[in-house]
Amino acid sequence: MTEMVDWLNACALTLISLFNSVMDIFGLGSMDYTKDMTRTLQSALVPWGEWLARHTPPDALIAVPDIGAIGYVSGRRVLDTAGLITPQMVPLLERVPATGEDPRDVAVAELAFASFARPGWLLERGTVGEELLGRSRYAAALVPVGSTEAPTLGIARPGRTVYTLYRIRWE
Repeated sequence: MTEMVDWLNACALTLISLFNSVMDIFGLGSMDYTKDMTRTLQSALVPWGEWLARHTPPDALIAVPDIGAIGYVSGRRVLDTAGLITPQMVPLLERVPATGEDPRDVAVAELAFASFARPGWLLERGTVGEELLGRSRYAAALVPVGSTEAPTLGIARPGRTVYTLYRIRWE
């Protein structure tokens, strides 16, 4: 029995090693991803969380695509535009026509969450700063506060990503 357990352990280690090697070949190694996400958190999301903690009231609601660092660092309530912790977003995302554009980006540009909540702040994730001002029909309601740059979001969104914070005027 011991020989069989040893053989299974050796097989498992071999498969894990092979998997990690293949991931490294394609640039998807776990260490690279971890380093990329750490840089993204430190350069783009944590600074906005700190800013929001200093400049918004404790009961502020912030619409964000990446909820973890913003919610944790700011201590504010978050509306998850991806729908992971805000289930009201899911049917809105499902209704977005298939155009090749990310449904989350379309829903944010349309301020689709206004059907159930009115956050005072919106953190947009795009390829350039203040992207929503050029593609949202509600641009007049968006007051840009500033932008931060992230080197990459890993395999989900490789390449440069810019986070822009807006104040939303619901007048």
